Amino acid sequence: MAKNTARSLSESGKVFNKMLEGFMYRQDINVVFETLLDMFICGASFDKKYQEIRDANVQRFSDKEKGLLSHIFREIVQIQAKEILDNGKPWHDIWGEMYEHISGNGKRQGMGQFFTPGYACDMMVQMNVNKLESGKKISDPCSGSG
Repeated sequence: MAKNTARSLSESGKVFNKMLEGFMYRQDINVVFETLLDMFICGASFDKKYQEIRDANVQRFSDKEKGLLSHIFREIVQIQAKEILDNGKPWHDIWGEMYEHISGNGKRQGMGQFFTPGYACDMMVQMNVNKLESGKKISDPCSGSG
Protein backbone atom coordinates (compact mmCIF):
# COMPACT_ATOMS: atom_id res chain seq x y z
CA MET A 1 0.00 0.00 0.00
CA ALA A 2 1.39 3.38 -0.91
CA LYS A 3 2.48 5.62 1.91
CA ASN A 4 0.40 8.71 2.48
CA THR A 5 2.44 11.34 4.24
CA ALA A 6 -0.51 13.68 4.66
CA ARG A 7 -1.86 11.73 7.62
CA SER A 8 -0.57 8.88 9.69
CA LEU A 9 -2.88 5.98 10.45
CA SER A 10 -4.25 5.15 13.88
CA GLU A 11 -3.53 1.68 15.24
CA SER A 12 -6.93 0.45 14.04
CA GLY A 13 -6.26 2.07 10.65
CA LYS A 14 -2.99 0.16 10.43
CA VAL A 15 -4.87 -3.09 11.11
CA PHE A 16 -7.41 -2.27 8.38
CA ASN A 17 -4.63 -1.31 5.96
CA LYS A 18 -2.75 -4.56 6.65
CA MET A 19 -5.87 -6.60 5.84
CA LEU A 20 -6.36 -4.69 2.57
CA GLU A 21 -2.83 -5.61 1.56
CA GLY A 22 -4.16 -9.17 1.07
CA PHE A 23 -5.65 -7.86 -2.19
CA MET A 24 -2.49 -6.23 -3.49
CA TYR A 25 -1.62 -7.06 -7.09
CA ARG A 26 -4.97 -8.82 -7.64
CA GLN A 27 -7.57 -6.09 -7.26
CA ASP A 28 -7.66 -2.30 -7.30
CA ILE A 29 -7.66 -1.24 -3.64
CA ASN A 30 -10.21 1.49 -4.38
CA VAL A 31 -12.62 -1.15 -5.73
CA VAL A 32 -12.03 -3.36 -2.69
CA PHE A 33 -12.68 -0.42 -0.36
CA GLU A 34 -15.88 0.55 -2.22
CA THR A 35 -17.07 -3.07 -2.08
CA LEU A 36 -16.45 -3.25 1.67
CA LEU A 37 -18.29 0.02 2.16
CA ASP A 38 -21.21 -1.30 0.07
CA MET A 39 -21.23 -4.48 2.16
CA PHE A 40 -21.35 -2.40 5.33
CA ILE A 41 -24.09 -0.05 4.13
CA CYS A 42 -26.18 -2.64 2.28
CA GLY A 43 -25.77 -5.13 5.12
CA ALA A 44 -27.63 -2.73 7.41
CA SER A 45 -30.68 -2.75 5.12
CA PHE A 46 -33.40 -5.33 4.81
CA ASP A 47 -34.40 -3.93 1.42
CA LYS A 48 -33.85 -6.56 -1.28
CA LYS A 49 -32.63 -3.87 -3.71
CA TYR A 50 -29.60 -3.17 -1.50
CA GLN A 51 -28.85 -6.84 -1.01
CA GLU A 52 -28.81 -7.21 -4.81
CA ILE A 53 -26.36 -4.29 -5.11
CA ARG A 54 -24.08 -5.89 -2.53
CA ASP A 55 -24.24 -9.28 -4.23
CA ALA A 56 -23.51 -7.79 -7.66
CA ASN A 57 -20.46 -5.93 -6.34
CA VAL A 58 -19.05 -9.04 -4.67
CA GLN A 59 -19.34 -11.19 -7.83
CA ARG A 60 -16.13 -9.75 -9.32
CA PHE A 61 -14.06 -11.47 -6.61
CA SER A 62 -12.81 -15.05 -6.44
CA ASP A 63 -14.10 -17.35 -3.69
CA LYS A 64 -10.84 -16.85 -1.75
CA GLU A 65 -11.19 -13.08 -2.04
CA LYS A 66 -14.85 -13.25 -0.94
CA GLY A 67 -13.66 -15.05 2.18
CA LEU A 68 -11.10 -12.31 2.78
CA LEU A 69 -13.77 -9.62 2.28
CA SER A 70 -15.95 -11.35 4.89
CA HIS A 71 -13.01 -11.54 7.28
CA ILE A 72 -12.18 -7.85 6.81
CA PHE A 73 -15.85 -6.93 7.27
CA ARG A 74 -15.99 -8.77 10.62
CA GLU A 75 -12.72 -7.17 11.72
CA ILE A 76 -14.01 -3.68 10.89
CA VAL A 77 -17.09 -4.26 13.04
CA GLN A 78 -14.83 -5.44 15.87
CA ILE A 79 -12.52 -2.42 15.44
CA GLN A 80 -15.52 -0.09 15.69
CA ALA A 81 -16.83 -1.87 18.78
CA LYS A 82 -13.40 -1.86 20.45
CA GLU A 83 -12.76 1.83 19.80
CA ILE A 84 -16.22 2.91 20.92
CA LEU A 85 -16.99 0.45 23.73
CA ASP A 86 -13.59 -0.50 25.12
CA ASN A 87 -11.66 2.71 24.52
CA GLY A 88 -14.57 5.00 25.38
CA LYS A 89 -14.53 7.01 22.17
CA PRO A 90 -17.89 8.53 21.23
CA TRP A 91 -17.15 7.77 17.56
CA HIS A 92 -14.34 6.28 15.49
CA ASP A 93 -14.40 6.98 11.76
CA ILE A 94 -12.32 4.10 10.42
CA TRP A 95 -13.99 4.46 7.00
CA GLY A 96 -13.07 8.13 6.65
CA GLU A 97 -9.55 7.50 7.88
CA MET A 98 -8.99 4.71 5.37
CA TYR A 99 -10.58 6.68 2.54
CA GLU A 100 -8.15 9.53 3.16
CA HIS A 101 -5.26 7.08 3.26
CA ILE A 102 -6.21 5.07 0.17
CA SER A 103 -7.08 7.93 -2.13
CA GLY A 104 -3.70 9.46 -2.83
CA ASN A 105 -3.08 13.19 -2.83
CA GLY A 106 -2.96 13.44 -6.63
CA LYS A 107 -6.29 11.69 -7.11
CA ARG A 108 -8.02 13.76 -4.44
CA GLN A 109 -6.67 17.08 -5.62
CA GLY A 110 -7.45 16.23 -9.23
CA MET A 111 -11.09 15.83 -8.18
CA GLY A 112 -10.98 19.11 -6.20
CA GLN A 113 -11.14 17.22 -2.93
CA PHE A 114 -9.05 18.23 0.07
CA PHE A 115 -9.15 16.97 3.66
CA THR A 116 -8.85 19.23 6.65
CA PRO A 117 -6.17 17.88 8.99
CA GLY A 118 -7.50 16.65 12.33
CA TYR A 119 -5.48 19.19 14.30
CA ALA A 120 -7.12 22.03 12.32
CA CYS A 121 -10.59 20.60 13.06
CA ASP A 122 -9.71 20.37 16.76
CA MET A 123 -8.50 23.99 16.73
CA MET A 124 -11.72 25.22 15.06
CA VAL A 125 -13.84 23.43 17.65
CA GLN A 126 -11.77 24.87 20.51
CA MET A 127 -12.18 28.35 19.05
CA ASN A 128 -15.96 28.02 18.74
CA VAL A 129 -17.08 25.98 21.72
CA ASN A 130 -17.02 27.13 25.31
CA LYS A 131 -15.18 24.57 27.45
CA LEU A 132 -18.06 24.66 29.94
CA GLU A 133 -20.47 23.38 27.28
CA SER A 134 -19.47 19.73 27.54
CA GLY A 135 -21.26 17.32 25.23
CA LYS A 136 -22.23 19.98 22.70
CA LYS A 137 -22.45 18.68 19.13
CA ILE A 138 -20.95 20.48 16.15
CA SER A 139 -22.36 20.06 12.65
CA ASP A 140 -20.32 20.71 9.54
CA PRO A 141 -22.62 20.48 6.50
CA CYS A 142 -19.60 20.58 4.16
CA SER A 143 -17.94 17.55 5.67
CA GLY A 144 -17.52 14.20 3.93
CA SER A 145 -17.64 10.97 5.87
CA GLY A 146 -16.73 12.54 9.22
